[in-house]
Amino acid sequence: MVKIAEDEAKPKVIDLCEKTGERKNMKVNADSYATGLLRERKAYVLTKIVKGAADEEAPENIVIDGACIRTPEEDIKWEEEQKELEAQAANKKGGKAPPPKKK
Repeated sequence: MVKIAEDEAKPKVIDLCEKTGERKNMKVNADSYATGLLRERKAYVLTKIVKGAADEEAPENIVIDGACIRTPEEDIKWEEEQKELEAQAANKKGGKAPPPKKK
């Protein structure tokens, strides 16, 4: 609970990064057109910029699981499905079952 309160107190910077790690500094380029700043056929990752131990900035990927487009009922069903998938993954332990032996 304390960590959440500390995290909420910190200023947040959201930015776009290329898959190579190059940051686009959207705050500085707010006046620019997107066509001049972003390249065609490039994939960008939405990131949150956090302060590291030595006060350097480090991008942290933001994961969106689709909660913003689900109704509360769909969200409950989605959480149950995720728990079932995690349970199935834990039960498999090592992939495929060995093939049956021939007689």
